Amino acid sequence: MAKVWNEENTAKVVSMYDPDRSVETVEAIMEELNLTKRQVIGKLVSEKVYVAPTKPEPKKKDDGPTKGELLTELAGLNFDVTGLDNTNKDAIKRVIAYVREHSE
Repeated sequence: MAKVWNEENTAKVVSMYDPDRSVETVEAIMEELNLTKRQVIGKLVSEKVYVAPTKPEPKKKDDGPTKGELLTELAGLNFDVTGLDNTNKDAIKRVIAYVREHSE
């Protein structure tokens, strides 16, 4: 097996790498030098230039009523909730609004 890392390849990887576009430049290096992602990132880490891409913010948790609470509220409006267990919360909220509007 041929040695992958020599001074020329190491210099090329470091010069091609752009920390502001980490994902894109790692992929470009992989293609150009026919290396795996682990090989590229490992070399960048060992050369102390790699910056891990930032992870996206997690979705904000819905602090509103639970689906069960919404179904209980809907059942309290004399609406048969049988079979609505797999319905999403937004749909249940629309049904509650509809039932309230038409029961006045």
